[in-house]
Amino acid sequence: MIPQKQLSLADIFEDCKNIYDSDKPQFLTLLKNHINLDEIIPVSFYHHYYASTGRNRKYPLTAMLWALIIQRLFSIPTDSLLLIFLHYSRHLREFRILYVVFLFYKIIHNHH
Repeated sequence: MIPQKQLSLADIFEDCKNIYDSDKPQFLTLLKNHINLDEIIPVSFYHHYYASTGRNRKYPLTAMLWALIIQRLFSIPTDSLLLIFLHYSRHLREFRILYVVFLFYKIIHNHH
């Protein structure tokens, strides 16, 4: 019989840190599979983001938030550099939520 072991938050954190350090594509997959931004974002934030009195929102809130999360996780200092990462990283492109953001940034930078 296999002995049972209770996982602590420290164990989970250490496992995630090890995956982040050694296998970025697997880390992205973990994020995508286990974090549902729709459950985390308050309804009031959605209402403010999509308010009719604000800007016309062509791109989903969750895609924009994932872009910011990825930018912070990988310490990408600028939006332009994030675009370069999205363009050249197959694993980030496969993180399909970011594809919308990539198109958005391409459009913005092509107009400047």
